[in-house]
Amino acid sequence: MLEGDTGFSIWPSSLFLSEFVLTFPDLFANKTYFEVGSGVGMVGIFLAHVKAKKVILTDGDLLTLVNMKLNLERNHINYVSCILLRKLHSHKDTHWWFLALLLLHDTFSS
Repeated sequence: MLEGDTGFSIWPSSLFLSEFVLTFPDLFANKTYFEVGSGVGMVGIFLAHVKAKKVILTDGDLLTLVNMKLNLERNHINYVSCILLRKLHSHKDTHWWFLALLLLHDTFSS
């Protein structure tokens, strides 16, 4: 696999989780979800399909997010939030953890 293309792949775990969501939709309806490293957004698409209250999909790669947004649009899903969380490269980037936590707090508080 080429570097940087992991977000354009459908991973076996996404297939399994998506099938689980579709098999037990009542477990996932009317709840809020936050996925880190969403890639193509498949799990989020199925969460939206079973009427999740809110779905937040993230990825550390801008091109992956663009592709994810296109996948959401192709599936007529417009209420899912796509956000970019910066990758942490060292302990010097600790302040980004706080930014991510604040973002999560603000997102789930509303």
